Amino acid sequence: MNRLEQVFAEKKKIFISFITAGDQSLEMTKKLILTIAKAGASIVEIGIPFSDPIAEGKVIQRANIRALFAGTTTDKIFDMLKETRRDTDVPFVFLTYANPIYVYGCEKFFARCKDVGVDGVIIPDTPFEERE
Repeated sequence: MNRLEQVFAEKKKIFISFITAGDQSLEMTKKLILTIAKAGASIVEIGIPFSDPIAEGKVIQRANIRALFAGTTTDKIFDMLKETRRDTDVPFVFLTYANPIYVYGCEKFFARCKDVGVDGVIIPDTPFEERE
């Protein structure tokens, strides 16, 4: 049973937190993820910053811009999460758009997710019919 299945198997209310990776810095993101996990979050949803986050509200749009301005990249997020995974077993779920995955390379992206311990990916702009 994977980490997400374990959370949902407990049949209790869960708290899913959200943070935009790299907003302020990736060092701060790591600290916040660990703090959120210690505070009892069941799942940590991590937004990969994107230059055109049209499905987001103003607060998350601004967080994306700050993270990108700080130099956040997908590779740097993966590196930070690999370090962070050593200190917590809370499930990590990415929230990202389809374009960054395709630009990164689908196979490479999902292989890195597996390597660093990302448990799921939410892609809000992908039609249901294209989920595979």
